[in-house]
Amino acid sequence: MRILFCCNTLHGFCNFRLDVVEHLIGKGNEAVIVYPHKDGDEATLKTLPNGCRAVECRMSPNGKSFLQDVGYFFRLLTVFRREKPDLVFNYTIKPNIYGGLAAKLKSIPSVAMAPGLGYSFSRKGLFGYVLRKLYVMALGLAKTVFVLNSSDLDCLIKAGLNGKRIVLLNGGEGINLKRFPYIEGEFSNPRFLMVSRLLYDKGYREFVSVAKRVKRIYPDIRFEIVGTINEHNPTGVPTSELDADVRSGCIRYLGYSDDIFRELSDPNTIVVLPSYYREGMNRSLMEACSCGRPVITTNLPGLREFVVDGENGFLAESQDADSLYDKIKAFLELPAESRVLMGYRSRKIAEARFDVEEVKSVYDKTIERIISDSDVQKFCQKIN
Repeated sequence: MRILFCCNTLHGFCNFRLDVVEHLIGKGNEAVIVYPHKDGDEATLKTLPNGCRAVECRMSPNGKSFLQDVGYFFRLLTVFRREKPDLVFNYTIKPNIYGGLAAKLKSIPSVAMAPGLGYSFSRKGLFGYVLRKLYVMALGLAKTVFVLNSSDLDCLIKAGLNGKRIVLLNGGEGINLKRFPYIEGEFSNPRFLMVSRLLYDKGYREFVSVAKRVKRIYPDIRFEIVGTINEHNPTGVPTSELDADVRSGCIRYLGYSDDIFRELSDPNTIVVLPSYYREGMNRSLMEACSCGRPVITTNLPGLREFVVDGENGFLAESQDADSLYDKIKAFLELPAESRVLMGYRSRKIAEARFDVEEVKSVYDKTIERIISDSDVQKFCQKIN
């Protein structure tokens, strides 16, 4: 089969799903990744395996221009017409909407991945309502919809999506445990690391607020952030605010990194994500668990799945800097052996729940079911 994957960022797609792509290629399939070009993609293109091609298709991932979206839709139609895929996988909102519609018009079976309902389900007012309706209608065009947590599953069913089409990936999109191996922690010089896009609803201000309070008591404790600046996003942190917080000395901004394992390999690292964003199954926390890092995050879907409170980390209340402060302070008050044990338990959780081999099996079963359904339809058409 020729399987086409539509995504909104090449690097993100390869970071999350290249193991699955390699698996499908190994079973004799051809893979085509359709992506909008971004600076730095040249390096990612060099990592693609044999049997995988990448095709550019211009898109504005965060743009609100209807005309731009229409242009993206027609460019997708052109790609589908040229590539003639047997099956399409769409990822994130715009590929799910316009890729799903294009696949339907070309009579190509498609699968939608909803990796967190994010902005579309958190936006208030008429615009949010219309966006949610449009998104659910688009997801209804797919043969199967993958979701990453039970809360999103329930939310989509309540919004009108047929529950029989939804497949819950209990362990998220999985992680290659060999690429993120366990490294025993020390935590004698704690480093609280936030790995995230710089968005307010990822908990940026809560993280900074707690950093200021903790450093008054423990001035040598490090609070650092790795991630991209997203000023174009409705909740993006302005560069001016970030620069002011860095100058104050409460945090360090390390910029974007394409090697998160290097950051996690520091044996003093504790990963903190005080997000109240509508997460699917947060990737940075999955990587943190795999490397054996304690996790402090909020008690929300897509985040709490990584933490057994008090065992491998702590769960704070959402949008509550005081609660986050209490949890970080609780970690700092733990004896050394308890800190190390927390990291070990994180790795055990990753081994039990987040192995990408389970995800590969779900893809195989989904493709087999779609092929079987398609063969039945063709047979019925011949009879009629």
